[in-house]
Amino acid sequence: MIEVSVVLPIYNREKVVFRILKTLESQSFKSFELIIVDDGSSDDTKLVCDEFCSRNENWNLFSISHVGVSGARAFGIKRARGKYISFVDSDDFLEVDFLKILHENVKDVDVSMCNYRVSYGKAFCTKNFLFHRAGKFESKEILKCLISDISIKAFLFNKMFKRELFNDNFIPNISCYEDKIMCVQLLFNSKKIRITQEVLYNYSKNSSSLTWKTNEEIMNNSIYASEFIRDFLCSKGVYHKFRFNHLIFCFQIFFVILDVCFFKCIIHEKSLEKFCMLFVDKFTRLVKSTKLLDGDTNTRENDN
Repeated sequence: MIEVSVVLPIYNREKVVFRILKTLESQSFKSFELIIVDDGSSDDTKLVCDEFCSRNENWNLFSISHVGVSGARAFGIKRARGKYISFVDSDDFLEVDFLKILHENVKDVDVSMCNYRVSYGKAFCTKNFLFHRAGKFESKEILKCLISDISIKAFLFNKMFKRELFNDNFIPNISCYEDKIMCVQLLFNSKKIRITQEVLYNYSKNSSSLTWKTNEEIMNNSIYASEFIRDFLCSKGVYHKFRFNHLIFCFQIFFVILDVCFFKCIIHEKSLEKFCMLFVDKFTRLVKSTKLLDGDTNTRENDN
């Protein structure tokens, strides 16, 4: 019986995919299926994956037209058969007990999380949950930390979720901040969460990846994420309970806006006028994303 479904979206990673597949093959926990979603690769990624799938039962490779990582994940989620779902990325690698410990920890909760290590090229540093301790917690406590993006990061890769949490969730078709949007929904729909400080996942931060580029796409997606979080929580009538945490997230986005506007308009286009126009436009949109909607205002009044 399949306990865990692991979803691996992949696109043009023939040079690095061997490592993540090898560490999945070496997992001490064996009751899992691997759903590899080849997102229209044009190199030999598929050949590498085929070799691993041919010798591992319950490893399946699906090829789709290029839809982006969010679309590839959505494809994998629909085909998951396990009680639980985890996500891994093609650039990364796992400790041997990654699935075993997350699975042990998720049995009496809805979500389990582990610590992780981040690599910047050849240098490694361990990312902690900062002030957050290990243990079992109410999901709303962890959701506040995740929205603030201070002690709990909104990554999918270091977590294991009950599959039913994904029912009717919105998966955005954007290139960054999609993890944030998904995690907010998943944690809101959960009740209990367990955290371990064991470092079980190794995340490779690629300097060429979208999350490292200062561009308008990141700026627009960050504002979109802020708007989505506000709208989602207001639709549940609870935004006022998370507003302070959302404001902290928006404060971080402010510096993203400032950064992008400065490099685009001052450094590249050398135009103070364009900087002012773009900055005011994006900052105004960000401020609007912190305002209460009518539904949530009514709920707050009823609470009082």
